Amino acid sequence: MFKIFTLTLFSISSLLFSKEDKHDLAVCAIFHNEARFLDEWIEHYLQEGVEKIYLYNNKSDDEYLVVLHKYINAGTVTLIEWPYDNEPLTTWNSTQCSAYRHCINKVNKNTKWLIFVDTDEFMFSPTGKLLKDVVKDYEDCDQVGACWVFYGTSNVQRLPNGAHLKDHMIYRQKEVNITVKSIVKPKKVIDCINPHFFIMKEGSRTVNENKEPMSGAFTTPSANILRVNHYWARDLDFFYNEKLRRRKSWVNGEIQSFIDAEKSMNEVYDPILSD
Repeated sequence: MFKIFTLTLFSISSLLFSKEDKHDLAVCAIFHNEARFLDEWIEHYLQEGVEKIYLYNNKSDDEYLVVLHKYINAGTVTLIEWPYDNEPLTTWNSTQCSAYRHCINKVNKNTKWLIFVDTDEFMFSPTGKLLKDVVKDYEDCDQVGACWVFYGTSNVQRLPNGAHLKDHMIYRQKEVNITVKSIVKPKKVIDCINPHFFIMKEGSRTVNENKEPMSGAFTTPSANILRVNHYWARDLDFFYNEKLRRRKSWVNGEIQSFIDAEKSMNEVYDPILSD
């Protein structure tokens, strides 16, 4: 039965991609039970000049379809159901990469740049330029890494309906993280074995924001041209009831390190994306 469903899933997703227009800039992400945050995340990338968003749903049982309905009807979002294993962590990384490979294979002929981020990650340029314009400065590159900046809960219990992470999660970790998320030219990608970094064709150029060569998912911490605000914990309600629940299954119940990590993400006041 599972094999039959898998074939059906791929057949449906092929139809979804078959009539895609050409795009200069698109985003791909996979999500699980994040409905109340999706609208803000989508609007962020549309405001940055992203033309198309490919979303892979991994076994969500919340109201994600209610949120995505208007975007799907408008043709802004293509939704692909991706009901594969998401636990433990090693399996989740594999599930992410399989979705990313699927997207690359479907769009590599019609998409110039493809951003790979999670739905708690907001990529932007501190220079004030839109992402659609920033990527033009990297025409001679094929993969560009943007560093994480971690945000904590700012001790917000639960965001009110309609409230935005960007306006309420305003305290972050002091240091820029060395980990990157990537923007790639899909036609130059060979494979994805790490959701942060892609294996590229021979002769491709992979760089950080300063056009310094990169050979993996880590680089010199720098977030002056490209930056990923990583709202890792979101609010306290999500952190304890969703994120820690899932993490507990990944690390055999040990969650104190994650609680300590969240506390360290509330060091510096930085409402850079707040309206």
